[in-house]
Amino acid sequence: MSRFFIHRPVFAGVIAIVIVIAGLVAAKLLPVAQYPEIAPPTVLITTTYSGASAETLARTVAAPIEEQLSGVEKLAYFSSTSSSNGSLTITGNFSITGEGSASVGRTVHKIGRTTGWTRGSVSNTCVDVNVGGTNITQLCQTLVPAGVGAGDSGSPVFRRVGTGSNVTLVGILWGGSGSSLYVFSPISNIETELGALTTF
Repeated sequence: MSRFFIHRPVFAGVIAIVIVIAGLVAAKLLPVAQYPEIAPPTVLITTTYSGASAETLARTVAAPIEEQLSGVEKLAYFSSTSSSNGSLTITGNFSITGEGSASVGRTVHKIGRTTGWTRGSVSNTCVDVNVGGTNITQLCQTLVPAGVGAGDSGSPVFRRVGTGSNVTLVGILWGGSGSSLYVFSPISNIETELGALTTF
């Protein structure tokens, strides 16, 4: 096979150029996901009932909680898992009812994979933030002094509407400084990059 191309260098050169051009065209057409999927805020309830079987937990603990949860507005769905070692976990997902913004002093919430549900008041808006270890600068980001961990990137940041369970999406968390300050991209920035989003 190699002998064929060695004896026909012009043909080999043309094929190499065609492959390069096809690669450049394909690179332009590949979709690039700059931001993760917007996941709904999730609440996790865990409890332990020492010595109880999974059936007892489901009947005496999970059933009354699930009955109360079924009446919560904008709770899209929930699921429960009880185990034979006496532990019960109930996970509930809220519906996002809209998009909004967060001004300085406004309380926002986030539910991270690592640190769970934390809240804090917005300390700064429209701050240019350098991404550690790179030459990348994220423009016009929002800072919140609240708990954050390495696995929280991609978590929704939202604010509660009134006293009910309605929430308004204000952005997506992507980084932090230490464990007590997180940075999120406001929803307006994300829509500027990706176009209008449907979140509810």
